[in-house]
Amino acid sequence: MNLKNDKVISVKEKHDILICQYPFWESLNPKLHVLIKNFPDEYQKNTNVKAKMTHYCVINQEFEKIGRWVYQKLPSICPQGLNTTSKFKLIDIWGALYNENDYATSHQHRPLAYSFVYFVNTPKNSSPLVFDSSNTKINPESGKCVIFPSWLVHSVPKNKSKERSVIAGNFAWMSEDAPYRFN
Repeated sequence: MNLKNDKVISVKEKHDILICQYPFWESLNPKLHVLIKNFPDEYQKNTNVKAKMTHYCVINQEFEKIGRWVYQKLPSICPQGLNTTSKFKLIDIWGALYNENDYATSHQHRPLAYSFVYFVNTPKNSSPLVFDSSNTKINPESGKCVIFPSWLVHSVPKNKSKERSVIAGNFAWMSEDAPYRFN
């Protein structure tokens, strides 16, 4: 499922990060941005994300397109030899809107297997995604997706733009018969 433009990079922790470009981002991202921007405030959580955030399980056609696409990319980054009676399950997917001075503190998504950040709207001076141990900075570009092991500590420095938006999510490695969103 790799496209020519997909890029795997290794960070100090010696775990691969997959960087890829969603092929239909130009038509999908404006819809995603409006959904994230207009999400009701009452769903904001007290989390490491110090920005407007949707709830953790957004269920709509646009978000699910990204979730399905990321699911298809997972075999190109997951370790070889994993138990074939198990598979990845999308546990949650959410959106976040970062305005000026919004940020995300250092965190990880343990005990989950893989996480992703998909850049929806990236105005000039949008903050990067940072993997803290290696200080690897992934510059935001609309349509770019970063898929990484959930235990990697990451953060977002204070944003210097308005309306930087992302979709993020987590996949768990679970048995075939466990409930999940995508297969």
